[in-house]
This record gives sequence, structure tokens and C-alpha cells, in this order.
Amino acid sequence: MSGGIKLSLLLGTVPVPAPSFAVEALSTVKVDAGSGETQSGFELTFDVSLRSQLPALFLGAGSAAAGGIPLVRVVLIVSMNGRSEVIVDGMATDIEAQPTDSGNARVIVKGKDLSSLMDVVETPGIPYPATPPSVRVLAILARYAVFGVIPVVIPA
Repeated sequence: MSGGIKLSLLLGTVPVPAPSFAVEALSTVKVDAGSGETQSGFELTFDVSLRSQLPALFLGAGSAAAGGIPLVRVVLIVSMNGRSEVIVDGMATDIEAQPTDSGNARVIVKGKDLSSLMDVVETPGIPYPATPPSVRVLAILARYAVFGVIPVVIPA
């Protein structure tokens, strides 16, 4: 019995299934798995009409606090033979819109895994007096809960 391959796209601060116009416009997906020394990354290409809502979905999410970087979480899930696996869970770091010869547009969304949040939303210099390391880690990760990061720390 052979099953097909299904790709699911989830978007948003707390990821929810992407709107149908985004899924229909998705034309290519590239995923680079990091080696431990490099971050994992992705590139999504959407072919859209000039009247599409897709650019606003990504470009409207820019945050002035983050220097205009779009804080859109992207999750890609591959399902094959009844088994699902998350292949990307990250943040969009760069969004480009390009015209095409056909009069439509191409939107390219590039991003990195969730650890890229720590490069964007930094909070250095907070003291943790008389606090065990596991509580410090929990406090640091809790700052990213608004982006869907669930802090789970197991004390030593």
C-alpha cells in the first residue's frame, strides 16, 4: 500500500494552517538542515497575482522593534505513509517580491530555525542572583513564549 506525500504549511506567531491562497501560490520549497555549527534554513517561493493578499501576509508582519524584520513563524510538516514529521520550524528573516515576465509577482520568503529569534530579540544584562541554572534557562526561554516557543527545562 503506497501513500502520497503531503506538505502542510503553518504560519503565524502561533502557527495555524496557512490560508488557501498561500498554499495554492506555493511553488517551491527548499530546506537546508543545519549541521549543528550552522542554523537550519528554508526558502519558500510563491507565484502570485499582483492583487494577491500574500505579500501583505508577510510584509505586514514587520516589527519596528526588530528593525523591520518580519516576525512570522513558519512550520513545514511532511506527511508520508501516515507518518508526519516537522522539517522546518523557524522564523521568516527575509522577504522579497519580484515581478515576473507574465505580469504576476514572485514572493520569496527566506528564514532560519527558531534559534534565530535569539539573534533578533536580545535581552542582555539581566542579573539572576542566587538562581539555579535551570531557572535561569527557563526565564530566558520564557521571553520567547509569545512566538510559540514552549520552555521545557529539566533540572540537573
